[in-house]
Amino acid sequence: PGTSATFSTSASGCNSPTYSWTLINNTSGATITGSSTLSSVTVSSGTTCGSYTIQSSLTCQGCAPLICTQTVNVVDNTPPTITFCPAGSDLGCNPAGVPAPGAATATDACGTPTITSSLGSVVVNGCLRTQTRIYTATDACGNTATCAQVFTWTVDTTPPTFTFCPSGGDLGCNPAGVPAPGAATATDACGTPTITSSLGSVVVNGCLRTQTRTYIATDGCGNTST
Repeated sequence: PGTSATFSTSASGCNSPTYSWTLINNTSGATITGSSTLSSVTVSSGTTCGSYTIQSSLTCQGCAPLICTQTVNVVDNTPPTITFCPAGSDLGCNPAGVPAPGAATATDACGTPTITSSLGSVVVNGCLRTQTRIYTATDACGNTATCAQVFTWTVDTTPPTFTFCPSGGDLGCNPAGVPAPGAATATDACGTPTITSSLGSVVVNGCLRTQTRTYIATDGCGNTST
């Protein structure tokens, strides 16, 4: 598609011949370029696959026209070129779903390709999820080109589990203060949690004093345990 071809006919021994060229059985959108009444003609094949038949009619000295035909198949074996493929992304923790298809673009030497998309299955790897959307550009002759948009995310609604919490104790009489935070530990199915601590207010009950330090384990999706 999109190319031109030149055809000619000969009138040897004929005085004052007349020529006429026409296109028949034209399924490719071909057109005659320039004059159709000379001994040669140029045909542009159009922009779609198919075929056309170029027919010449040569009349010489009042005799019946001499008709000649040639059929040309118009083919396109070159796939489109994708000029923009929407980027994927990391969707973070527990998204509702992947974004809607983006506006992929493509060009083709023989016309404007059609672009469709399809969303693959979710691939599970522990807490990690991956899903790929394929964009397909298809030209009028069925040639295709593809590109991929990959999304990743984490599914985690389970809080960490403490494996060790430093014990408290009776500090006796008139201590200068409570000990510094201990080395609490925790595990999480989707990674290593972060552990912080906070010291509450002193609670007074007569001569008795009580103060509580709370350790907080937080995973990558914000789930916590104390």
